[in-house]
Amino acid sequence: MCGIAGYLRLSSSRPVDLAAMLAAIVHRGPDGSGTYEAEQVGLGHRRLAIIETGPAGAQPMASADGSAWITYNGELYNHVELRGELERAGRRFRGGSDTEVVLQAYAHWGPDCVSRFNGMWSFALWDVTRRRLFCSRDRFGIKPLVWATLDGVFLFASEPKAILAAHPAARRINPGMLARFLGDNVTVDGEETFYADIRNLPPAHSLILENGRMVVSRYWDYPDADADADAEDAIPRFKELLEDAVRLHSRADVEVASTLSGGLDSSSIVAILRDCFPQRRLRTYSAVFPGQPCDEGPAILAASARHGNLPVTIVQTEQGLERDLRSLVRHLDSPLISASTVPFLRVVRAVAADGVKVLMDGQGADELLAGYEMQLWPPYLLGVLRRLRAGTESPAEALAAIGGLNRRRALWLARRALPSGAHRLYQRLIGAAQVTTADFRPRPSAPPPRERYGDPLDDALWRMHGRTVLPGLLHYGDCISMAASVECRVPFTDYRLVEMMFRLPSSLKFRDGYTKWILRRAMAGRLDDGIRLRKAKNGFDTPLASWLRRSPEVFAPLLDGASLGRHGVFHPAAMAATVKDFLAGRDGLAPYVLRWLSTEMWLQEVVDP
Repeated sequence: MCGIAGYLRLSSSRPVDLAAMLAAIVHRGPDGSGTYEAEQVGLGHRRLAIIETGPAGAQPMASADGSAWITYNGELYNHVELRGELERAGRRFRGGSDTEVVLQAYAHWGPDCVSRFNGMWSFALWDVTRRRLFCSRDRFGIKPLVWATLDGVFLFASEPKAILAAHPAARRINPGMLARFLGDNVTVDGEETFYADIRNLPPAHSLILENGRMVVSRYWDYPDADADADAEDAIPRFKELLEDAVRLHSRADVEVASTLSGGLDSSSIVAILRDCFPQRRLRTYSAVFPGQPCDEGPAILAASARHGNLPVTIVQTEQGLERDLRSLVRHLDSPLISASTVPFLRVVRAVAADGVKVLMDGQGADELLAGYEMQLWPPYLLGVLRRLRAGTESPAEALAAIGGLNRRRALWLARRALPSGAHRLYQRLIGAAQVTTADFRPRPSAPPPRERYGDPLDDALWRMHGRTVLPGLLHYGDCISMAASVECRVPFTDYRLVEMMFRLPSSLKFRDGYTKWILRRAMAGRLDDGIRLRKAKNGFDTPLASWLRRSPEVFAPLLDGASLGRHGVFHPAAMAATVKDFLAGRDGLAPYVLRWLSTEMWLQEVVDP
């Protein structure tokens, strides 16, 4: 886990300040720094030493014959197995790093090597012989890679701020992306970033620059459904794959800890870690909110007591809120969509303060296993009705399925699953949509694909996992953990698990009123039923409205007319009126106030530093 940056001159001899690019992302790699520059290319690296922590793991790294150089960010969890396969093919290794495995895999299989990787990665590899720059990003975009072509130079980095350090003129706002963020809650949208000149390399894609020609191509896609999948074999197979994913994700030459929210996902990871490594010390880190409805303190203590881990709890208050929000927008290079980023930032800071570098997390389970009852209730219901009409489900089965749902809670939050037009209508009804100017209101764009699997629930999960929800959460998780120089690992994104679950019918994900049905079955006997069968879901929720109301000094100076009018994003008078309504008690406005507040902070901290 590290930070990478670099350049390839295409039609310009303009100097590039690679040192400034690396200085902008020093938080990603406090353990070391290195550069390689030759003729038209430059590769830079900031190191967070996790595997092969000595000099043999330093980067940029050259192949043994000097025919290739790489700057690499991530972890190949199957590097041990790949090393064995490559050694049997005659390849010889000098050290024990997974970076060298990437170099040798490229030399042996070429750009197709990435299809054999199980892990998270972004890297840039300079093929000296072919004069080819080969960049790649993991299947789900856990590790970031952004790029820009400016004044005849191709620039790439782990974060936009590194490109901005080399080319400050790239601070131009992308109005379309900011409009989608403010109007439709979009934080990640394909290649788009919040900067007009900077692009994302999409997940599961590679980029090749050779002879002045750029080719971006997809190397992996979601599998088709398997009509012959055996549901009886699914639970033991899922259990086996999840255990192996956690085992592989625990590979490191440093201590590995875990988050523990008291919910199903993180508790499952902790339980498996304890079973796989009973002699290993396991620290867990949690956020609690004493006295608040979202507090999970009792569940965290119960899970901790069962598994004998060392509980570490972070008590959340509104103190330091402005400092943390400003830090977040700087590290994310974007505004914030959720207050849950604050407790996660404080958790990873506590992890780093203990000298821990690797943190396991349950991210990815909800989007894979249908964990969002409130968003997925409508497609689930539609699927039940379709099967009822087709005669493949009996009326008794349909009633049993629907009867298990927490309908009141689902209906209350179903607005989050509305299409964007209906969502904007909801915003207008609560007075949250009129504060932006015409230039920063969403415009019609190409809608995401609606169907692939023919099952409404599976199609909803496909969109959440690959396009809407998970990419944004993974982006937040990476940037915030790396802000504290902590590597965050997410076993539920093991591609083998993902492929298995998208081949299986939706009835193994959402069943009898239970979300994540297959995970609950797989963890029987390993988790207390109070956690395994619990339906309430909090995650890193926060008492946002009360925090903001008790900290008016945080946002009052930012939301005045003089400040807001500078970029023409907001209508100052409309903003002031809506904030006044929020302070008067309209809690539903809290997420919007945070969005506007963080946008103004981003403009101040990043766009106009």
